[in-house]
Parts: sequence; C-alpha cells; structure tokens
Amino acid sequence: MSVGLSGPATRHRPGWYIPWILVAGFGVVLAVNLAMIWIAMSTWTGISTNRAYDKGITYNRNLDAAERQAALGWRASIVTAQAAGLAGTISVHLVDARGQPLERIDVQADFERPTHQGYDFALTLERTGPGTYAARFTAPLAGLWDVRVIATRGGDRLVVTERLMLH
Repeated sequence: MSVGLSGPATRHRPGWYIPWILVAGFGVVLAVNLAMIWIAMSTWTGISTNRAYDKGITYNRNLDAAERQAALGWRASIVTAQAAGLAGTISVHLVDARGQPLERIDVQADFERPTHQGYDFALTLERTGPGTYAARFTAPLAGLWDVRVIATRGGDRLVVTERLMLH
C-alpha cells in the first residue's frame, strides 16, 4: 500500500485565531492611545495661572478677604490719563459706605504687564484732595496693563483691578 505524497488533508488546529485576537486587541489599545496623545498635544494650552497650587491653598483666605472688603463698603473710582509717550497720571477717588471720602489711608498702584514678565512696577499714590490720591507714571512698554490699586488703613483693605491700554 502506498501513501500519497499530498498527505492527509490539512485542517486548522482548534484555537488558531486566538493569537490574532491578542494582536488585534493590542492594536486597538495602541490606536486609542495614539489618538488620545494626539488630541492632548493638539489642544493643550498650558498652565493658565502661575503658582496654581499656592493659589489653591490660599483660596479660602482670599474668599474671607473678599467678604471683609465687601462688608467695608469702600468704593474706588480709578482715572488714568496718558500724557506724551508712555507717561501719564493715575488718580483714585475713595469713598466709604456712606459716600464720605476716605482719609488717612495708604494707596498703592501695581502696574502688571499680562503678556510680558519683568516690566511690572508699583507706585505709592499721594493725597491730592479729600479722598483723592494720585501719582505720575511712565510705563516701559505700550500695550495692555493690569492696574491693581490697593488701599489700606489699619487692618482694612480694598483691592480694585482695572485694565489699561497705553498707546
């Protein structure tokens, strides 16, 4: 009896597809991870605030300070006038809850450049009239500036921020 050269008919072994399922599963995981990496890298805008951790820790203290400030009822109106070039004046009129001018108070104006570091400066405002405090300034750059006016008397404090455009 002779055996044919072709041999018995070949059949797939049971479970032959399991390694391919494993490879396909890893392929799906890899594809999803790559998609997530691409989305994360294309939409990331960076940290929106400096010292975010420190600001988070002091959040409740800041809320308490805002409540104390609101309870004082102090109000401020800020007027800036630009003279020649980047020079100008800042004037702040402060009143209490009854509308009376605030006297014997320390007033400071912090000029902060939101787009460039290293150009910030601070001024101490002098009393020029009842409840009015003013100072001259010269900004190092044209453009947007955030002006934070801080008025303090004893333990009481008022902080007012205004955006200023210098040409």
